[in-house]
Amino acid sequence: MTDLLDQPVSSPISSSSDGGGMTAHRGAVNVGLMERNVSLAAGAILALQGLSRFSLFGMVEAAVGGMLLYRGATGHCDLYQQFGIDTNRGTSSNGSGA
Repeated sequence: MTDLLDQPVSSPISSSSDGGGMTAHRGAVNVGLMERNVSLAAGAILALQGLSRFSLFGMVEAAVGGMLLYRGATGHCDLYQQFGIDTNRGTSSNGSGA
């Protein structure tokens, strides 16, 4: 049985190679490890702080925190994908550096 952490991140929404959609795979890791850790920490703080407020601003704050948690957990940022940014330079989830 293979280790799940050694497998690439995949998404149920993938691109088609027929030229009629995205050219990059939606679930590709494009966020570096340090940035992922910061996103997880900031997302947790914002989500918890937002949920503790019972207001519209709190819901918005919790939603932003949730987006940062998603970004940190998956290593994928849709904005980075749109602009062709990849801060995951030469690193992989299995630590081999390739």
